[in-house]
Amino acid sequence: MVKEIEKMKKNREERRAKQLEILEEKEEKRNIDPGNPNWEFLCMIREYQETLEYHPLTDSDLVADHQITVRSNIFLQGSCNYKLNIVLFV
Repeated sequence: MVKEIEKMKKNREERRAKQLEILEEKEEKRNIDPGNPNWEFLCMIREYQETLEYHPLTDSDLVADHQITVRSNIFLQGSCNYKLNIVLFV
């Protein structure tokens, strides 16, 4: 019985430590751009940008002409009542 209580106490302390660590990370990310209501999207975009390989074009590179069409039906079926955030990378 005593061992079970000690085990539960240990698990509770570990869980609280993890939660505190997560809250500190979240607060740190929020403080990168204070006042931005979309700070979570900003963090996701920056994390994605870190994974990209960026090689700028030079004058000797061939440039292909592409036509890209993006369609979004955000105003259908009463969805205009919701606050929508659309992030598009091309």
